[in-house]
Amino acid sequence: MSVGDLVEIIASQPNVPWALLTGLLIAAAAARPLGRRVPGGWPGGFAAVLAGASTFAVAVILAVTVVPSPYDVTDYGQTWGGEWRSRLNGLQRCMTAWSGALAQVAATADGRANVVLFVPSGLLLATWLGRPVAVLASLSALSAAIEVAQGSALMRSCDAGDWTANTLGAAVGVVAGISTRVVVRAVLERRTTSGTRTGSAAQ
Repeated sequence: MSVGDLVEIIASQPNVPWALLTGLLIAAAAARPLGRRVPGGWPGGFAAVLAGASTFAVAVILAVTVVPSPYDVTDYGQTWGGEWRSRLNGLQRCMTAWSGALAQVAATADGRANVVLFVPSGLLLATWLGRPVAVLASLSALSAAIEVAQGSALMRSCDAGDWTANTLGAAVGVVAGISTRVVVRAVLERRTTSGTRTGSAAQ
């Protein structure tokens, strides 16, 4: 699954671009306040950029998975029958259908897209906050909440394979994010140390 495939999936949902624009505006507005409030050990400018990018990455997830699509109504009518009892039965099936979930991730385009979807948020949040366990647990919980919402109230289908794929993508992103954080902070500290030594020598 390439980035182009994910972009095509996003573009096929008529309401998603508007949700993404809203998410971008929210991220831009929240970047500086979040960066100041939760610096994550970064200088002000870096913290603001990482905060804004992380917020937008989460907004992308919500736009793709939660924003209703006109097609969902048709799918819902065919699959769930429009009855709460059917929704709850489907949700129960989803929460117990773990067998084969990992194989489904590798075998389907949707499964691979669900992996890719959570990689940026894992990467950016881990780079910003430096708390891999908390970031992974939070993104996994977000995915589970989305699946429950889709299966119970959003006229979509709940899928255990989606949660598996999302969590796997978040884990990949977190590993990449922690690696990025270590490398970038080492470079920044080296530059700071070098500048300090140069200033001392000049005096």
